[in-house]
Amino acid sequence: LDQDDFHLTGGINFTREYNYDATFHLFPEVHLGLPIAENILSIYADVNGYVQKNTYRSFLEENPFISDTAGLLINTSHKVVFKGGVTGNFSAATSFEAHFGYDAFNNLPLYVNSTLSSSNKFNVIYDNGSMMDIHAEFHHHPNDKFQFGLKADYYSYSVDNQQKAWQKPLSELTLSAGYNIADQIIASLDIHSSGMRYAFIQQDDSVVNLKGFVDVSLKLEYRYTKILSVFLQLNNLGFSRYYIWNNYPTERLNVLGGIT
Repeated sequence: LDQDDFHLTGGINFTREYNYDATFHLFPEVHLGLPIAENILSIYADVNGYVQKNTYRSFLEENPFISDTAGLLINTSHKVVFKGGVTGNFSAATSFEAHFGYDAFNNLPLYVNSTLSSSNKFNVIYDNGSMMDIHAEFHHHPNDKFQFGLKADYYSYSVDNQQKAWQKPLSELTLSAGYNIADQIIASLDIHSSGMRYAFIQQDDSVVNLKGFVDVSLKLEYRYTKILSVFLQLNNLGFSRYYIWNNYPTERLNVLGGIT
């Protein structure tokens, strides 16, 4: 439905899922968009759902320290996913977005320290529940030489059986900036902050509070030609020791260089 810039679409998504037996899902598909001021401010809302396929490889890509006997592979059903907010532009070079998100899920995978290998590996367990997200982002790109971006998220989890949503951060903040020093030299700065998260050790049913952290990275790239460049990247410039995964501290400084 389109009328006077008001845009509304709706439908049903039918999904057949195969875990250990066949399951059928019906998910809503609704999108609403309404410009308040043309090219300046719009409001929107989306409601949908989907099945997230979980594999050992997808777990390993997220958490490289899981056990090779991590547990059953069960897909995650995101029954209702809602996102609604505003998006717009302060100017031709500056844009923003803010939204509230809600996700009601079944079988969300959570990583917990196992009872094997002195708790140094992770098992996967599943829980049902919901997650709320308050998100805001800001981008500024005044010219071809400079760009700047800022993103912030605050998360709130509610799960049915576990005490917490294990290893899930409660907040995230990312600042990114890039500057073209010359036509062939580009400098990039990234500052990433992650809030507190909780870890669970099955061996003694204990809970560990993992403190939040800030990671600062700097990258310099020299583009020799359009198809050949050399780069140097410095990670964790604050030399801080923090934990993304319980029992696995990060390196205080990481240096990476190469040719692409």
